[in-house]
Amino acid sequence: MAFVNAYLTVEEKKIIDASKIRDPRYQIAKKYLMPDKWTIDRENNIILINCGIADRDEYYKETFVLFYKQMDNEHLIVLTLTADYFEKEKEKMLRNEYNVNLVTKWIILDYVKSDTLNITNQELCNVLADALTTYGVNGKPNIVQSVKAFIEFE
Repeated sequence: MAFVNAYLTVEEKKIIDASKIRDPRYQIAKKYLMPDKWTIDRENNIILINCGIADRDEYYKETFVLFYKQMDNEHLIVLTLTADYFEKEKEKMLRNEYNVNLVTKWIILDYVKSDTLNITNQELCNVLADALTTYGVNGKPNIVQSVKAFIEFE
């Protein structure tokens, strides 16, 4: 199975609520993650959630969480990403190569994960590229987008 954009069901929202996973944008302990949609690979139990922007002055930095294999704090990767652009000719070449309408380049500015989580930087980039390709521009489940995402470290 592959990634899909989906709205959370009532049951899924209850599971997230019960897990008491903190929203990584805030230092307030009582501010928990409360998404209404996610990009999920149910077969591999990998979940990507866009939490939004943490700082209005740095509006170009988006906070995402990636649950890798299990939805708990031990399997949580907090990512600070920013969108970037390819040069016009390279973008055109990539769109033709992947037969998509849009290519996106995401730069990993920072990420934090548990020391016990065993994932290499290459695995992280691969999983994140797949998830963000499905996420597209905004992760809306009711919009099918023709996008290919690329990931780079700053």
